[in-house]
Amino acid sequence: MTDFHQEGIITTLHALHEVFDRDEYLADLEQTLEEHSHHVRISLLLPSLYSEIRNPQVLDRITNDISQVRYLHSLVIALGGASEESQFRGAKEYFSKLYTSERDLKVIWVDGPRIQNIFKNLQVKEIPIGVPGKGQSVWMALGYLLAREDVDVIALHDCDIVTYDRLLLGRFIEPTANPNNDFEFCKGYYPRISPTEKTMKGRVSRLFVTPFVDAMARIMRERGFSELRRFFNYHRTFNYPLAGEFSFSAQLARGINIAYDWGLEVATLSEVYRRVSLRKIAQIDLIRNYEHKHQEGPA
Repeated sequence: MTDFHQEGIITTLHALHEVFDRDEYLADLEQTLEEHSHHVRISLLLPSLYSEIRNPQVLDRITNDISQVRYLHSLVIALGGASEESQFRGAKEYFSKLYTSERDLKVIWVDGPRIQNIFKNLQVKEIPIGVPGKGQSVWMALGYLLAREDVDVIALHDCDIVTYDRLLLGRFIEPTANPNNDFEFCKGYYPRISPTEKTMKGRVSRLFVTPFVDAMARIMRERGFSELRRFFNYHRTFNYPLAGEFSFSAQLARGINIAYDWGLEVATLSEVYRRVSLRKIAQIDLIRNYEHKHQEGPA
């Protein structure tokens, strides 16, 4: 079980539930979220590559778990990497299992002609649109969600989580969806240990991001740049800043600049720092272990 300590400058919500029965805790959590959903409209945004649909041993687990929750008001799939209309139709059919009479479902074809035409019109007006990828897909899907004006809390996670558990979903949504809290942003974190390879993951965070942030905070302190030192100390407080799971209020989403190219996760943390009081920011320990399907390429 994790510790009880509150370190850094934001609230950390530890995995204290691990001392209790998992199924009983999940049932209580989801019942609580269902009660909140009568007053708070929660939407889940899923950036998904078309190739992930061809990896059913991972995505089936995710969609099957999501289909069992009853507290989501809507679901938006930001579909990337689909170059043909037949692929878009296949994706719509695959994700249709997530639709219910109480929950809306929208699949946004980011590479489709309608969205691409919007991008071209924006470029004509010299408005940057970023580059194809997760950031651009989330940027476009958030624009759609906010234009609907029927959402209060937006949650986001990836579609390549091998160790997915709907407990993860409920835990990082609850802090911002609970009207008894005062959190506007909640970031998830977790251990990164591969159960198949028996190795530690998260190398980019451990070997680059954390040492870099520590070095920058030290340099800013030595040179007397106190505000920049606080900025880097803020980033250092997050246990896993590159985690793709977070939830935030729709009001906050309207006021921040979502990165439409690279660095969505770190850029979002920076925007939150600029816009939100630190007491309204939390991070939460989600699950015992996290593993995602790694992209093909060199080790």
